[in-house]
Amino acid sequence: MVRVPQLVSVFPLGAAPGSTTEVELRGDYLEGADSVRFTTGDVSATVKKASLGRVDAEIKVSPGAEPGPRYLRVVSPRGASNLLMFRVSAWPSTEESEPNNELREAGAVSWPVIVHARLQNQRDVDLFRFHAARGQPVDLHVLGARSWSGADLSLALLDTEGRALATDEGSFIWDPYLHFIPPRDGDFIAAVMLTRMPAGGQSGGDLVYQLAIGRAPLALSASPIYLRPGGTARLEIRGESLGAVSEWTSDLGNFAPETVSENRVVLAGQIAAGAAAGPHLVRMRHPAGFAAPVMLLVGNDPAISESRENDDARSPEAIPIPVVVNGTIETNQDRDCYRFDVEAGDALVFRIDAEKLGSRLDARLELLDAAGKVLAANDDAKNARGTLRWDPELEYTFKQAGAYVIRVSSQQRRGGPDYVYALAAHKRRPGLRLSLGAERLVLGRGDTASWSCTVQREEGFDGEVRIEAAGLPPGVEARPLTLAADKTSGKLELIAKLDAPFGAARIQITGRATIGGQEVCRTAAVPAARISGSGPGFESYASTEAWLVVIDPPLFSFEPAVSEVFVARGATAELGLKLARRRRFDGGIEFTLDGAPEGLAVEKSEVIDQGRMVRLTLRATEKARQGRASVRIMGMAAGSRRLEPGPGVTIQVN
Repeated sequence: MVRVPQLVSVFPLGAAPGSTTEVELRGDYLEGADSVRFTTGDVSATVKKASLGRVDAEIKVSPGAEPGPRYLRVVSPRGASNLLMFRVSAWPSTEESEPNNELREAGAVSWPVIVHARLQNQRDVDLFRFHAARGQPVDLHVLGARSWSGADLSLALLDTEGRALATDEGSFIWDPYLHFIPPRDGDFIAAVMLTRMPAGGQSGGDLVYQLAIGRAPLALSASPIYLRPGGTARLEIRGESLGAVSEWTSDLGNFAPETVSENRVVLAGQIAAGAAAGPHLVRMRHPAGFAAPVMLLVGNDPAISESRENDDARSPEAIPIPVVVNGTIETNQDRDCYRFDVEAGDALVFRIDAEKLGSRLDARLELLDAAGKVLAANDDAKNARGTLRWDPELEYTFKQAGAYVIRVSSQQRRGGPDYVYALAAHKRRPGLRLSLGAERLVLGRGDTASWSCTVQREEGFDGEVRIEAAGLPPGVEARPLTLAADKTSGKLELIAKLDAPFGAARIQITGRATIGGQEVCRTAAVPAARISGSGPGFESYASTEAWLVVIDPPLFSFEPAVSEVFVARGATAELGLKLARRRRFDGGIEFTLDGAPEGLAVEKSEVIDQGRMVRLTLRATEKARQGRASVRIMGMAAGSRRLEPGPGVTIQVN
């Protein structure tokens, strides 16, 4: 098994345009890292020092960089790491200063400000003091999940005596947010704490977040969310602190504000005639750098707005097919019903776009016959890999002609003006989607490795799909892969020659098929970032960029049989390792402990089970330090100076 670089956190989590910032990247298998690469050219980095669990780097942000998220990864001889977010913000920023757990220790900040902070452990509480005037709105955003941190945080707003004025555990799935209007002039305290520890635990140094205090716009909904190319549009944006937006921009065209208030903006504009079908963004220009854009959907089907008198399935609103309905679940009890006519044998698709576009609505779809019987229902559709697509979708073939009803409601029985949706209804349009099982692949010289590819055939498509790779580096070839009509997945095998150059390359995997007499090509999507959310406040990041790294493969790898070992002072304990050797390597391996407490070491190692296992004997001296320690097992082949790390284990010395 090749150990590839893995990033867990970056600190601080951002910087200002025109700045140079020293950052700490934490993770695993980072030794030898030689570059930090950004997905855009306006931010660059230089590696200063790299060790197994940490990379120190200098990040430079160009003076003209627009505030907003950027994405980085580390590249080393082991491969390319996962992505992390790094936020560019023109707001003043500072780093927290510990201790700040007590009211008297609360760090004083002046807003607007972004505070880069981290919780030292699961019981740590960070307190920050700020001044505000009576009636002057101030927004408090904790950017944890929205900055791709694993920290699940809570926010409390206190007076100077420690009394809670407001609390939130996660307006944005994980991230807390408070819109605060001070009842008086004076000082207030923001308290940030852990809601729950991430699954599997996490080092305190990785519980990083940003606390933003100031007037920052937040869009809660946009209506209508479905538009047609070439048409005029009046967009109603609802939210908070919208008056702080200096400009609205979009690739759809120019939008000018007609009406502006703190909670509502009406934009008017012309949708570009050549606008591609699919999602598009309307961005709010603001110096904070975390104002998530409004997401709209563009398509060529006719668009209508729902009637407000369509709650009862016995008196539904009539709609044509095809159509896209812009609607709103206005109350907790609201259900929108639409009647349509079909012929026997018609195969129709019904799809909701809501939550994945930033709506608060967790929608449910139900298909009813004329008597009100539910024929089919769906909450969250799944793709071929079993991953939720957030919103519901139904496909149905009608055996009998007649009138039917499609009903939209809230799965959580929640509604309001921000619970908007677009309901698409049309006959089947065969198509396909392609996805990869992993974003990164490591390929050793002279070796083979494979990418798991999954195809989702949609709306009646049942043909074969040809999988291809573009942008392969010199010395690497891909074996042809065709997924037959009855196959939904396969492995695209790559082969590296013995003299293939070392290095990392960005490539694209595509799927080609013949649909309706025409060739269709789709680029494979890579898995989403490890941190995800939905609804208002989140800016989604989707990539079709896959990374291939050609490396000098290790001579061996190993895996501890257990994750925890107990040893008494003056005694020994055994630890088993599952061992895998590279072909034609049969030399000896020396094992040591990295990070072990004083008095604890490997006494001997013994190869057993026909070379498939290694038995390590650990010895603790009489004076070994008691307690728990996270220890890394390191292996070195005889005659080599290359250390091969294994996963960490916990050793308890009693």
